[in-house]
This record gives sequence, structure tokens and C-alpha cells, in this order.
Amino acid sequence: MVLLANFALAISLLSGMVLGYFAGAIYGIGASFCVLFFPRLSLLIMRTIPFTKGLVGAEGTPNSVFSMLAFYGILFVLITILQLVVAQLDKGLRPMLSHNMWRFIYRPAGSAAFAFAFFLAFSLLFSTFTGLMPKDYRIHESLAARASARGLALMDLPDFGEEPWEELMPGVSLIPPEPESQYTVNLPPTSPSCSLQPELENEMVILVNMERSKRGLKPLTTDPLLTRMARDHSLDMCQRRYFSHYSPDGEDVADRAEKAGLRYQLVGENLALAPDLMSAHEGLMESPGHRQNILSARYSRIGIGIIRDPSLGLFVTQNFAD
Repeated sequence: MVLLANFALAISLLSGMVLGYFAGAIYGIGASFCVLFFPRLSLLIMRTIPFTKGLVGAEGTPNSVFSMLAFYGILFVLITILQLVVAQLDKGLRPMLSHNMWRFIYRPAGSAAFAFAFFLAFSLLFSTFTGLMPKDYRIHESLAARASARGLALMDLPDFGEEPWEELMPGVSLIPPEPESQYTVNLPPTSPSCSLQPELENEMVILVNMERSKRGLKPLTTDPLLTRMARDHSLDMCQRRYFSHYSPDGEDVADRAEKAGLRYQLVGENLALAPDLMSAHEGLMESPGHRQNILSARYSRIGIGIIRDPSLGLFVTQNFAD
């Protein structure tokens, strides 16, 4: 998948260079202008028109396949209008150029401008489709993914496939929308200091069992294998700078349970990245899916792993089993 993504990036750049060489500088500059500024304008239009206002999520990006189609429809209309204007400018300019200027300046400039436009277009499409299609986490280590992130930054757009860390405020708790969802945050690539917090783990077990006792449920017993699984996942997230139920290798809680040799019929997982223990606990209890895991009568065992990072807070993993 990484090779395919990088190949698509190379083809995009090469196609832009060839097309721009024959189209010329004015078309290339127009195309670059379109892709650089019109995606943001398209989102602004979507947030303004009553019919499409509800299609943009709180993070400022389209929130469904239908809304993404609406976004690209508006973008296509804007680009078409500008290119009609550009065609008239190009038609009037070409007779004014000498042969040498046409050959050595106008065409190479068009090639460079179109390559830049295709690079931006690739960034937008890459982010769109890696967000809407099932995730292959290896792709995020590719040259194509890094190029896409730079292109989106130039367009001043948030990542359509993942929640960019720059949009998140340090000190705010992060909770996946649903347990075992493919929600992913790539964290700042710093040199982390990751430390185990066994005292906090014990406190969280007490908090979980207090919630259960309030509702007449049996307390969960601490399981060493579940605890090791939870600690390993929290440490892996801290060290490899991601926040997700899925590791960069694509492993989920069931894969980790199998590796640990856990015997079970039902296994579940809650995650939180929070500034302190109570923020993590309250965030999980306020989320219906995570709350259901904590209060499920089908679970009898729990394992909690908490790792502290000085800059980000607590990586919390709760593992449950019957």
C-alpha cells in the first residue's frame, strides 16, 4: 500500500509537469491558484449555504461521503469558472510572445506551476480517500502521506482523514468516538519520556468499581494478563506517538489478547489521553460506548495500563474480559 501511494504521488507530479508544458504558464498559474485557495472557499460556501451547512463537521471538514461529494461539486464549479477566465487570458497573451520566450520561459513555467497544482490536488485526494476508506496505518509512514500533510498545510486545510494534533489543545482529554473505532491521532514527533503509573492504575480500578457498585453490579477483578496488555498498548502509543485502538502495524485489542495468551469469550478496550486521572475517568463515563464497557455485566475482569508523558498527559488503556 505504501508503494502504491508513493507511485500515485510520482505519477501526479509527472502528469502535472507534462500537461503544464503544453498548456503554458497562465493555465498553470490558474490551476495552482484554484487548488491552493478554492478548497478553503468551498468549505466556506458549504458552511454558509443553509442546504449544505449541516454537512460540515465541528472540525471544519465534510463529515460524510455525501458531504464530500458536495464539497468536490462546489470545488469543480469554482475551478471551471476560473479556467474559463484563464482561457481568455491565455488566448490574448500567446500572440504577444516570441518563439524563444514561448519555448524557454512560458512552457517551463507552466510545467512547474501545473506540477505544484497536481501536488496540491494529490494532497487533497489522498487525505480524502485514506479517511473515507478502511485505514491501512502503514500508509501514514509513506512519502505520500508526508507530502499530503505539507500540501494540506499550504492550503490551510485540516487533514480530512485524521484529526491533526495542531487542531487539538494540549490539556484537553481525547476519547475515541466509540470503543474499538478507527479514530486516530498522530501525536507530535518529540522524544517522549514515558513512565508507568501503577498507583494511578489502582486508583482507576477503584473508580471503575465504584461506578459499578452504585448500580448494583459486581466489581471487576484485576487480571495480570489484561494489565500487561493495557500497559504495553499505552507504552506503545506513547513511544510511537499515536493515539488509537489500532497500532501502526494494524493490530487491535483481539490481536493483542491473542499474543498475550488471554483466554476469553468477550474482550473490550477503552482508551483516553487526558491531563489527569479524573479527566480520563469522567470523559470515559460521559461517552456512551465506553460507559457501556465499564458497566457491562458480561465483564468480570479488568486490566488498566497508564503511562505518563510530561508534555501530553496520561495514556490510559482499559482492557475488559469475561
